[in-house]
Amino acid sequence: MSDKPVNIVNNNNNNEQLASIDTSDNNTQCITIVDNNNELSFSSDDESKDEQQQVKQQQTETQNTLISEKKKMEKKIIENVEKNNLQKILEALQSNDINLQLDGAVQVRKLLSMEKNPPIDDVLESGILPILVNFLSFNAQPLLQFESVWAITNIASGKSFHTETVVNSGVVPTLIKLLQSPCDDVVEQSIWALGNIAGDSSKFRDYVLKLGALQPLLQIIANNPKITILRNAAWTLSNFCRGKPAPEKSLVSPSLPVLAHLLYHSDEEIVCDTTWALSYYSDGTNDKIQDVIDSGVCRRLIELLLHRSNSIVTPALRTVGNIVTGDDLQTQIVINMGVLPSLQHLLSSSKTSIRKETCWMISNIVGGSRSQIQSVIDSNIIPSILKLISKNGEDTNVKKEAMWIMNNLFAGGSKEQIDYAIKLECMITIIDLLENSKDVKILGIVLESMKSLLKAGNDFRNNNSVNPYIECIEGCDGFEKVRLFSNHHSFDITSLVSEILDFKNDE
Repeated sequence: MSDKPVNIVNNNNNNEQLASIDTSDNNTQCITIVDNNNELSFSSDDESKDEQQQVKQQQTETQNTLISEKKKMEKKIIENVEKNNLQKILEALQSNDINLQLDGAVQVRKLLSMEKNPPIDDVLESGILPILVNFLSFNAQPLLQFESVWAITNIASGKSFHTETVVNSGVVPTLIKLLQSPCDDVVEQSIWALGNIAGDSSKFRDYVLKLGALQPLLQIIANNPKITILRNAAWTLSNFCRGKPAPEKSLVSPSLPVLAHLLYHSDEEIVCDTTWALSYYSDGTNDKIQDVIDSGVCRRLIELLLHRSNSIVTPALRTVGNIVTGDDLQTQIVINMGVLPSLQHLLSSSKTSIRKETCWMISNIVGGSRSQIQSVIDSNIIPSILKLISKNGEDTNVKKEAMWIMNNLFAGGSKEQIDYAIKLECMITIIDLLENSKDVKILGIVLESMKSLLKAGNDFRNNNSVNPYIECIEGCDGFEKVRLFSNHHSFDITSLVSEILDFKNDE
């Protein structure tokens, strides 16, 4: 390629476009497009407005055409440059000169590091990937290994079929071996590559884990490496635990002691990825929840609920929320550690998703034993829940999760606990939500809550006494407002309406 700039001039209707390709630097290429369009103008006192509008439209169409042609020319120039570059890169990679091989690896890595539309397909079609994979065995050339792994990492970060091509190249066992490289840069980049592959799908995640990637990664973390390696390791660990279906427990459970240690690290990025890893692990059966509890992380997770960064609060909340989906004993552990005041605080979070997940977590606690319901009541959380339900402009999903708390209270609470909510005028809030919400899911949970309340009232009645909550609902015109939904388009809604009205008719 010439060392001089190549100028391409296209004269079209006196509109000149100049494309300059600067190829003076073998490592970078600068492409600039200059458009010296002759500006169209019009000025005549005798022209009508229609004629002026027509000229404007013609000007716009001309300019749009020029822009389109410019983009096509730019794309063609870039494609030609890439094609020429790839051929030269391939020749360098195939040479026997280690310096040319290294230069070729650097060039392909730079191409694949482009922020927009890196030419991954072109690189794969050129046959470069097998050469890069082969370079990973050059242990005497760590810099060549590093550049090659970096390029492979970028390919694996593309679309799923790009990742699959990388996996099919047979590179994964080699990447795992490179985790024991004496060169930190090679280790760090190999961790990153494995993280990209595992993060693509549960299939590739399991493949990487079954080839034994976890143990050397845990050993790297145990050796207290530099911070950038540790960050990549924590992120890769989270990808090892992530995805549905979840990985086999035996493949990832050895990571728990390491995750418990990383949870106390001073670096927020490491703590964030560690907490996400724990959230993925705990999202499953009760035995996996117990593994997380037994690792000793619960108290630290509760501390992180009050962290200044929402990027850490979110996975901490998810993890503790997963724990309270377990049995009553598992739920009680986090209650005993003081989780409820933290949840009370999070109900006023500025982040909608945090308020929503907090309500979801509280609903699971209230869905437990009556002593656990009482713990929620004693923490003064129910008034805050009613405020969320009645708050104008509050997110629908937040209100829905908040209503599940009330439903679970009515369904499982004692008469004294339900009466406590009634004294807070909860039915006024709930009936008002019924009247003003158009969301079918909100309507459903509101009606479900009323049904749960009336069913509890029937269970509490003595001999010939009346249902104690019918009068409460009547006092809010609740039954009349429920009746308005008798002809709702949703069968589930009309069924609930019928069941609620039957309670009143049975009296």
